[in-house]
Amino acid sequence: RFAQAEDDWSNPEWANSAWYIGAGIGQSKANIDDQRIIRSLMNSGASAVTFSSDQRDQAYNLFVGKQLNKYFALEAGYFDLGKFGFNATTTPAGTLNGEVGFRGVNLDLLAQMPLSERFSIYGKLGMNYARANAHFTGNRLNAMTSPNSREDKLNPKIGLGLEYKITQALAIRGEAERSRVNDSCH
Repeated sequence: RFAQAEDDWSNPEWANSAWYIGAGIGQSKANIDDQRIIRSLMNSGASAVTFSSDQRDQAYNLFVGKQLNKYFALEAGYFDLGKFGFNATTTPAGTLNGEVGFRGVNLDLLAQMPLSERFSIYGKLGMNYARANAHFTGNRLNAMTSPNSREDKLNPKIGLGLEYKITQALAIRGEAERSRVNDSCH
């Protein structure tokens, strides 16, 4: 009898209009524009530049969602994409070190396609409002407009994922998201 109950597992009607909460953790990756930074250093008097960067960090997010029906949901959340940095050494002797961190809020429309009673694939389309905080040190600060800067901006966001319902009220997700955020390095 237990095996039959397992086979009859279905998504209850209340789940098609439920509120939910969630959290995520994963790896974030940045694309530091090293060529722009090197050009700026060369334009401010350097004859050679050695450049290294740290373009990966841990990211996390917290979100709340409202299931609109079996196929669509709205999600709002908070995210922290981590901090990314670079070190530049110049000739004549000089350094420029930078670190930028990204945090913000997002609003997404989630479109789901059930593959079975427990598995779904989904896509996300949304916007994030991100804050980039940058801090620069070294004796080549003249290559940057400000040693401490901040930029707030509304940006597009997309994502794809797979969801597995462990129970009728608990699910686990695996997803990849791409958020466009600008640094505050001008």
